[in-house]
Amino acid sequence: MSRDASTACLYYLALYSAIMAQCKAFGCYNNKRANPKKHYFMIPTPSNPERTDLARQWLHNIGTGLSVDKFTFGRNSFVCEDHFEKTCYKRNLQAELLGEPCGRIRLTETAVPTIFVHRPSKTEKSKDSNREIRQETRSKRKVRDVYQYLLRIHEPR
Repeated sequence: MSRDASTACLYYLALYSAIMAQCKAFGCYNNKRANPKKHYFMIPTPSNPERTDLARQWLHNIGTGLSVDKFTFGRNSFVCEDHFEKTCYKRNLQAELLGEPCGRIRLTETAVPTIFVHRPSKTEKSKDSNREIRQETRSKRKVRDVYQYLLRIHEPR
């Protein structure tokens, strides 16, 4: 392979990894390049049965639609801090007592992402049920039909 071809391959690999380096939660587009100050957490790899259950919970919650067997775990498989509650983080007592910045933020062993702004909550879903959408569409159609009827009646002849 020529030097130019290998340089091009490296460029495309870097570009591909930059594209892939974004939060894996469905609908979240945070990435390390655009948001370098955000914290990102690796999706747990299923190395033992406990970790397999945890990985299964993460994959289900982030909405990948993939099982543990089909998901590709790797260095770009992470979720951003936006999807974790404050109770999911370990406290750095030394930093708190000394009044220093916390530094590296760590998750508890059982932490699972639970905050997703891209998904409507159950109360929002009930408001936007298909029935209500159909009723709203039907009422708009009735108003439009009445409006068109009135325009026809009052047309200048």
